[in-house]
Amino acid sequence: MKTLLITLLVLASFIQTGFSRDAARDLRRLVGYKIVAADTVEKVIQGKIGEKYIQLKSGITFKVPLMILDPLPLADVIIFAKPPTEGATDADKNIPQDSSPYQIKILIDNEIYDALPAN
Repeated sequence: MKTLLITLLVLASFIQTGFSRDAARDLRRLVGYKIVAADTVEKVIQGKIGEKYIQLKSGITFKVPLMILDPLPLADVIIFAKPPTEGATDADKNIPQDSSPYQIKILIDNEIYDALPAN
């Protein structure tokens, strides 16, 4: 019984350390971004393989290129945006009309995804 308790304590501390490392790794990807909105998922529309369109309650829709599982309805969504860098070259400024010059990431169910505005 004592061995089982020690094993569970070691396993619990290992799992907790692993989660904090993953959170730090995810947060490093958000340096330079700021929270611009919070919303909830209205519905999910299937696109091509691995591509989903996430429609929010406010009517905004985001295209998420690499999402495997659908988020639950009414899941909280935090929207992050990062403006283009000041040192952008002329090649960087040739952005297609249908895309935003801002880089966007969304947080859904504790996962961070790159996103593009779809409307």
